Parts: sequence; structure tokens; C-alpha cells
Amino acid sequence: DGGLYVPEHVEPWTDAELTRLPQRTLTEIAYRALRPYTRPQLDAAICEAVVAEALNFPIPLVEVQPGIYAHELFHGPTLAFKDVGARTMARLMASVDTGEQPLTVLAATSGDTGSAVAHAFHRVPGVRVIVLFPEAEISVSQRKLMTTLKANIRTVAITGKFDDSQAMVKRAFTDPALEHIHLSSANSINIGRLLPQSVYYFYAASRLARPGEPMVFSIPSGNFGDMMGAIVAREMGLPVRKIVAAVNDNDAFTKFLASGSYQKISPSRNSLSNAMNVGHPSNLARLVSVYGGQMDETGKIMPADRSKKHVYLSLKVKDVSGDGPIKLFVRVEQAGKVKIGKFALAEKVLDLAPVDAAADPAQGLSYEFFLTGRTDNKDRGRIEARGKFEIGETSIVEHAGRGHALRPLH
Repeated sequence: DGGLYVPEHVEPWTDAELTRLPQRTLTEIAYRALRPYTRPQLDAAICEAVVAEALNFPIPLVEVQPGIYAHELFHGPTLAFKDVGARTMARLMASVDTGEQPLTVLAATSGDTGSAVAHAFHRVPGVRVIVLFPEAEISVSQRKLMTTLKANIRTVAITGKFDDSQAMVKRAFTDPALEHIHLSSANSINIGRLLPQSVYYFYAASRLARPGEPMVFSIPSGNFGDMMGAIVAREMGLPVRKIVAAVNDNDAFTKFLASGSYQKISPSRNSLSNAMNVGHPSNLARLVSVYGGQMDETGKIMPADRSKKHVYLSLKVKDVSGDGPIKLFVRVEQAGKVKIGKFALAEKVLDLAPVDAAADPAQGLSYEFFLTGRTDNKDRGRIEARGKFEIGETSIVEHAGRGHALRPLH
């Protein structure tokens, strides 16, 4: 258990809400995106005030060439996209602080996170911040942005890499000698930093896309928190065609996609984009979990624990109106329900019907399904699918219904 949280339930946006996106302001979009995760701890007025105060700077979209835009997230106080998540998280944490026990926030940085977190929490009552950074691998401006604040901000230079700093932060949360200290983290390992990073993907869609039109996001990726923000937005229902994770020389994820084998890079490689010098991104564990697997601290990827309630599959079906194949994202509840995500709106979904219940649960269970629905692209009409799949101990075995291919995503 690496202490990484993911939402147990994602409240999807309705079609009507997505259609109204172009009429929404940035803070209105942020409030809608974050509100489901702040109930009942925060009342609506406080949540609204938090996002209004945190997101008080512009995040413009600038056209690079026709159809391609750069989303400028560097207009905050520390000139980094992490101002969006860090400022929102700091104000959320301050709003629920009871003052009974001082809070110590730990952060590891490869450049940008430390300064964004330090400025976000600077002079916040009842909070002290300790930032760990690799002494030889951050720029002079990044160092000065966090080492000159003083007050409740402390910085610690370490001889090592960002991955070493992050490992120290993670160990602190499981160290019995530190149990008496009220600890929290400000890296994207903290779900409170990660969730606000879904906001600007909704905002980009609100300004550029037609209602229901899927977008392609190309995202500079180091610890993969920014990319996970896009995954969270997609899980909430934002139409996303493709996510491109752009990495530097620390290309373990690129090689994993090409080979299916993950090998972390240790030590991480120095690069001009020093804020992305991460050899073993923490958020890959979250990404693997979205697709039904588990990644441990060493980077080993395993099937999800059988005690989990669902698995994720990609389903290709044919549009009965004849416009070609459509890819659906399907969550299959082992208890016996099928839920359709992102790419289709289900009109009729039947309970899963067990085909053969093996005597040995480790051998898996086979299920048949039938569903009908309509695509979220009105021009493409209706869909239907029928098939069979098997949930096993170590894999989801592929079966094909007539004309329909069902395959695992992990």
C-alpha cells in the first residue's frame, strides 16, 4: 500500500452539464468538478469561495496553428501549472482545519512543485511546510522561489534524485517514530492536489470543443499527476479521444507501452526539463488501477485483487446504422451489472448472466452480456453488442460475440 487514493465513486457529468460548458466560467467549472468530493465536509458556499480565491489568475488557450492550442497554465504566482492544484488544495485544507493540531505538509520537488506548494501554504495558520529537493538538479529561480519565503516554510536540499526525495516523503507516512506528527503531503500523491488538476481539461473543452466533441490532450509528464488529471476528467464524462503523455529521457512509460514490460529508471536521468526528471512516477500506480491492475512500490504490475468489485474492459462494437466500429469503455461489476462509460449512453443494459460457475473460484467465471444504446455522437446512431467474457485469477480471457470483439485494457 503506497498510500495513493483514488475516488471510490466518480459522479459523472450529465449531457446537459457538458452541453452548458461553454457558458461556464473557470470557477463555475471548478466548483462543479470538485463539489462531489467535498460533500459533506464542506458546505457549498465555502467550496465556491475556495475555488474563487484559488483560481484568481487566467489560464488562456493560445492558438499555435489551426486546430492546435497551447493551454497556458503558467500565469499563477510561481509560473507553473501546479499553482492550480496547490492553491486549491491549500485552501481546501485550511477550510477544514479545526486548529486542534498543527499540520505538517511534506513535499518532494523536482523543480516546480516545491515553489507552488510553498507559496500556496505561505503564512497559512496552523500549517508548516517542509520541501525536499535534489540539491544539484533544480534551477536557481526554482530554488529562490521556495527558499526565500521563510515563516512557515522549510526547505531541505538532499544529495540524490527527485525519486529519493519522494521515497523519503512516502516513508514518513509509515514511520512509527513520526506517528505523533499530523502529516500530509502536497505532491500529486495527495488526491487533494490531483483532483483540481482535472479542472483545466474541462475548461479547455469549454472554450474549444463543440458539445460532445472529443479532444486530444498532449501533456508533458514527469510524475504523471497532470496526465492523471485528464484521466479523472475522462472518468467524470469529459469526451476524450486520446491522451498523449510526452516524456523526456526518463522514458520508462514509453517503453512500457511499447513492450508491455515496466522497468523503472534508477537513478533518474538529468534533462533540460528538470521538473520532469522522474524515473518512477507515482501516478502510474493510479493509472494501472483505473484499468484493473495494481502496481507496487517497485513498479511490479499485477492483476487487481479479486476482492475488488469491478474490472475495466474496452469493447469494440458495430454501429447498427452502418457507420463502422465504435469503441466503448465498459465497467463490469463482478456482482452482475454492466455500466457503460464515456463513449456511449446506455438505453438497455441487462444483468450479467453467469454461463459456468467453476468449482474453483481461481479458475474464473464466465459471463454473457447484451446491451443496446446510442453513441454520444448523434451522427452515428444506435449501437448494440452481445458477447462473453471470463474473469480469472490473473487475466480477463478474450471472447468474441458475433461481430464484436471484447478485450482487456490491461
